[in-house]
Amino acid sequence: NGFVTVATTRPETMLGDTAICVNPNDERYKNLVGKTAILPIMNREIPIIADSYVDPEFGTGALKVTPAHDPFDFELSKKHNLQIIDIMNPDGTINENGGAYKGIERFEARKKIIEELDRLNLLEKIENYTVPMGICERCETPIEPRLSKQWFVKMKPLAEPALEVVKNGKIKIYPKRWVNLYNHWLENVKDWCISRQLWWGHRIPIYYCNGCYKEEDTKGIIVSEVKPDKCPHCGSTDIYQDEDVLDTWFSSWLWPFATLGWPEQTPDYKRFYPTQTLATGWDIIYLWVARMIMAGLEFTKNIPFSNVVFHPMIRDEKGRKMSKSLGNSPEPMELIDKYGADALRFGLMLITPREQDVLYSEKSIDVGRKFCNKLWNAARLVLTSFSTSKSEIKEPLTAFDVWILNELNNLLGQVEYYFQNFELNGIAKRLYDFVWHTFCDWYLEFIKIPPYNQSNISKFLLKEILVLLHPFIPFITEEIYQKFPERKKSILLEQWPQKTTAPASTGEVEIFINLITQIRNIRGLFGVGHRINLPLIIKTDHSRQNFIEGNKAILNRLAGVESVSFGEKPRGSVATIIMPDLAAYILLKGIDIEREKRRLKSEIEFLEGRINEIKSRLSNPGYLSKCSDDVKQNEEKRLKEFITKKEHIEKAMENL
Repeated sequence: NGFVTVATTRPETMLGDTAICVNPNDERYKNLVGKTAILPIMNREIPIIADSYVDPEFGTGALKVTPAHDPFDFELSKKHNLQIIDIMNPDGTINENGGAYKGIERFEARKKIIEELDRLNLLEKIENYTVPMGICERCETPIEPRLSKQWFVKMKPLAEPALEVVKNGKIKIYPKRWVNLYNHWLENVKDWCISRQLWWGHRIPIYYCNGCYKEEDTKGIIVSEVKPDKCPHCGSTDIYQDEDVLDTWFSSWLWPFATLGWPEQTPDYKRFYPTQTLATGWDIIYLWVARMIMAGLEFTKNIPFSNVVFHPMIRDEKGRKMSKSLGNSPEPMELIDKYGADALRFGLMLITPREQDVLYSEKSIDVGRKFCNKLWNAARLVLTSFSTSKSEIKEPLTAFDVWILNELNNLLGQVEYYFQNFELNGIAKRLYDFVWHTFCDWYLEFIKIPPYNQSNISKFLLKEILVLLHPFIPFITEEIYQKFPERKKSILLEQWPQKTTAPASTGEVEIFINLITQIRNIRGLFGVGHRINLPLIIKTDHSRQNFIEGNKAILNRLAGVESVSFGEKPRGSVATIIMPDLAAYILLKGIDIEREKRRLKSEIEFLEGRINEIKSRLSNPGYLSKCSDDVKQNEEKRLKEFITKKEHIEKAMENL
């Protein structure tokens, strides 16, 4: 005498309901599980079943199950052995299983069913409700989920070898965190439906014989690359091809070898299969990458590639993936016209770390443009101002030459590491820092000043930089390279840079750069104009004193130093610079001493914070058990330096 209330957004599918499902822990329906109910309009007796799939908090907590018109209901039907009733024709009209509604279009049937439920006093209420819905991109018609016969590929036998080649290291995935997602998909793989109801694509090579084909068996089904003249089973010539096309990914998973002439052993196939590296987006790990691996192992008995590199997504400012359908992707040609192709490439690489997606901003492209301008101007300076030097290392070398050659060696080591691990963003950032700061801001500024303005290695350095940058900004590097008097047909023919055998750097230049930087910082802090030169007094050891003495001209030009003397801290208003094994005092007149005290106090507080951080790490057993000896020694070294610097500043505070 009772009833069960269900909610639906597609009343017409009631015609195909074969069960009501509730959550087994829902007290409202526990006494109904195992009983049956009468389906209104169709007067069909259907079972009431229990399954944890149903959310008791959603809707009424009772789910109408329509296996032929909902993929989740279909899974329930297999699990609970339910009847499956397809109530629609391919054109969206109700078929003979819909009883009195046969031949009526689905949405018209919806209206009539609602009217009938209302007439029978079985309609509780109607309310507006928003649902996710598939829409045809051509005619914007809502797509109807409907059970139909499709062609599938059994995936588990293909997935097992694909899992093994990643597990044993034959195929390496970068970054490594994507290995877990790759494994998860293949370990839980389902059979792949490869037939699609689309207007274009590779048509399925399946033919049917009208003379002997019946849906309940495979007789009369013919697999053939070309249309057969007659049926091999009954001899009939009344044959037609399956109207479906293959899933796009089914064609694409053959890409690594099908494009090379396989199954023929062509020269291209022998040379390029398997290839070394595939670079692609992480969003198609299973759609394409895993399937290419499975197809390669199945059809060629070999892996398609050795390395898979997943790059992050560049998303729009709202975090959405850029796509043609959304229209949220900038037009590359417009950006190239505005900034240049090299600026576009380099700007994007600078903002795109290996491990995470990024939001696109046109400002990043402008950073790439400014970098290209910086490189162009630096090259013009080197090629016109140091015309006597060749693109080679020539003795004698100055301390600044030795310093930058060592910096170049460090750069080459880091670039090689990043390349081995496919960290292109790391390479781009490192090259940016070296070119903009190490080479342009410091080395070129040093060699503009006599007696260093006859550099013997400036062209060598420029050529090495151009070769390193060429994979990232190919057009401007080739253009600059062609201006070298001694050159090959293309920069592509140059040897990749190798580490030099320059003498080890003494560290004097690094200290010199640090000193100049701190003097500039103090000038900025106290608002000292660039036209005003300041006296400088330095307290240091004899060898460093000789180096600074010999480079007073650079201090004068780059730091605005009027004179340099050596001795103890002078009387009067001074700004103090404390460095390892060096103290410098800048004579200041008319400067607020209290402000200088506050600056030193702030620096002490900063150092105290860093000291406490390192002490905390070094006293943490968990941290020490994970870090290497090199890391531990480096932390201890930094701690010692911070403590020493803090003590020097505290003494400077006392003397101020």
